[in-house]
Amino acid sequence: MFISFQTQAQENFLEKKITIKLSNLTIGVAIQRLQQIGEISFAYDPSIIPIGKVKNNSFKNESIGTVLSYILDNTNLSYELVANNVVIKINAALIYTLHGIIYDEETGENLIGAKIQVNGLTQFSNQYGYFSISLPINKYLVGYSYMGYQSKFEDLKLVKDAYRKVGLNKASVELKEVNIGSNSISKDSLELMKSVKVLDAKALQKLPLFGGEVDLIKAIQTLAGVKNPSEGSSGMSVRGGGLDQNLILVDEAPVYNPSHLFGLISIFNSDAIKSVDFYSDFIPANFGGRLSSVVDTKLDEGNLTDYHLKGGLSLLSARLAAEGPIIKDKSSFLFSARRSLTDLYNSGFSFFNLNARYYDLNSKSNYIFNEKNRVYLSLYHGFDHLFSQDNFANDWTNTTSTLRFNHIYNPRLFLNFSAIYSNYRNTLSLGNSQNWLTGIRDITFKGDFTFFKKPGNVIEFGGVGTRHHLKPGETQPTDFATSLNRQSALEFALYFNQDVDLLQAVNLKYGIRLGSFGSSKKFLEKKGYQKATNYFYVEPRIQLAFKLSKNQTLKLTYNRTVQNLQLIQNNEQAYSSLETWLPADKNISPQKSDYIATSYTFLSNTNGKFGLSTYYRKFYNQADLLDHSQIIQNSAFESKLRFGTGAAYGVELTLQKKIGIVSTQVIYTYSRTFRKIEGINNGVKYPTNYDTPNDLKLSVNFPVTARLSLDALFNYQTGRAISLPVGFYVFNGANVPIYEGRNNSRFPAFHRLDVSAVLNPKIKLVA
Repeated sequence: MFISFQTQAQENFLEKKITIKLSNLTIGVAIQRLQQIGEISFAYDPSIIPIGKVKNNSFKNESIGTVLSYILDNTNLSYELVANNVVIKINAALIYTLHGIIYDEETGENLIGAKIQVNGLTQFSNQYGYFSISLPINKYLVGYSYMGYQSKFEDLKLVKDAYRKVGLNKASVELKEVNIGSNSISKDSLELMKSVKVLDAKALQKLPLFGGEVDLIKAIQTLAGVKNPSEGSSGMSVRGGGLDQNLILVDEAPVYNPSHLFGLISIFNSDAIKSVDFYSDFIPANFGGRLSSVVDTKLDEGNLTDYHLKGGLSLLSARLAAEGPIIKDKSSFLFSARRSLTDLYNSGFSFFNLNARYYDLNSKSNYIFNEKNRVYLSLYHGFDHLFSQDNFANDWTNTTSTLRFNHIYNPRLFLNFSAIYSNYRNTLSLGNSQNWLTGIRDITFKGDFTFFKKPGNVIEFGGVGTRHHLKPGETQPTDFATSLNRQSALEFALYFNQDVDLLQAVNLKYGIRLGSFGSSKKFLEKKGYQKATNYFYVEPRIQLAFKLSKNQTLKLTYNRTVQNLQLIQNNEQAYSSLETWLPADKNISPQKSDYIATSYTFLSNTNGKFGLSTYYRKFYNQADLLDHSQIIQNSAFESKLRFGTGAAYGVELTLQKKIGIVSTQVIYTYSRTFRKIEGINNGVKYPTNYDTPNDLKLSVNFPVTARLSLDALFNYQTGRAISLPVGFYVFNGANVPIYEGRNNSRFPAFHRLDVSAVLNPKIKLVA
């Protein structure tokens, strides 16, 4: 709406009567014709005049205002009188959307989290590289940037919705970011407002190696608030959570056992990883099913323009990966394979005695139908075989598959629909021609919508449904007396997220998840199912981030999370794949957690960073086994379960400093985590077996040259809690331990130093 004060003479000027015929005229020519016939003066920028034509019409004895309104009808233009001129201008009240895809110019792969800056406003591309930013009609300078890439800039005249496909080139040297607009915020300052830790393939390669391997889980274990329960384990305790309370995803598919080789190596092949989002504080409501954290791993999509072959050889494994276009700029593939070498040492070398082997395969392909539709198919399969000379063997497999369809409904509404399959199987050879089988299989359908309401205001909503098939434990050949009944469950959830900038210095993230879970048992010995037990729950989540100054941020977080599956295993062992997953049913209530945290971060002007975080987490319906409980071939072991509450709290201190080209980091965490369960430890609270109060991590990265870097990582940790017997008694000829209390002792504190040198030679292959 425009308001102007006009003289009576000006009002009469617009009411001047004219006769004019508009026949097959463009809008610009029609304005010129009106100017000539009406003997009036127009002021406007010719570049804002649309190219289209005016509908044919004749006016006899009509006012200039009536004719001009007819000419400008269905355009983005309005007019007003200024002195004796009719000023034609863009109607600033109209909003249009700049949207599109940001991708790697060399590979054609979409860039996740790329930054778009317009007029002091900032937007980020989503996990598929899509962005959308709505603005009033005007002229803008638009900047597109991504860390490690050269920025691009565009002069944009936004007079209608505009689609852009922006390719960025890798920078040969690290460039400083250029920000657009007086209200722009530096990259580090924007990073302070985020609630997720992002690791890309480049960041993973900079971390110290284990046995010559780049390992995702080991990388996450170097972060604040993350503890490994024992040396070399692929398990994680995140801010007091249990090892089963982390949601680990491979292209949206859950993985129930992320371990290879006794837990020393994780299932993630670095050659296939594109990026990883790690949530340990605020967890968006689109994620559910676990209490403590989310590891959201995305696989490479494959190069759309050229073929590439890469591989590696370490003390533990050999790996090979291939990628390239199926149809150039339209479809691509990625295939990677990794196979252990440890079993070969037994036959060829005598200094290793590892009776184990593993392999994993990753595959991904995609097809671009048009700018609005794209489909992805990803596959993962991993296998482990552990064996010994006394006929003991343990095999397990993880298999996942994800089919995803992206659709752009309109410039501001983005849809991803996924069909997901996950299958985990574990077979233990008991040495007497019998096997013990456990496993879980999921089939999931989910739809996720992203609505880019306006700059600084993004809404996500959707729904998910999962069918769980659980095999808690069966003896093969079939023995009903020593087997557990199979179970199935249906899990549904609806969610809503909003990420909104309330003020320039205040950001609000909040979400709510509404869920239901119902399970039933399938009897092995007789046909039929037990009547289903149903649960309904609500999970609110919220985070407020305050930008106290240019370099300081304070965050306040609350999460309510629910987990409907319980992992039951012998927690005294440093590593065990002998596990049983049980669903919530009439005897087992869903796990719940309430989490609150504060986080303060300060960025210095001398390449330094200081962070201080505190948290408290309350657990409900936590399961533990009575002393001397047997899981394997015990059809009544559920009677040995007891349930209670838990609590965890901690303080985390982070210091980062870049001295020249050398990057250093110090992370110290003091934390405790306890359980209180009636029937265990006389009902008195006790530390969990992953309670390690003190944790110190020191890391240094020294890029000697562009191709050679030296890295070091030192870790000191209090020994974890363990139950040690104070004596024994004899029962049926066997020594039975006597425990004074649950987790009443500790392993000795340990420290470890990893040092690595990484050389990236430049090799040219000549055909």
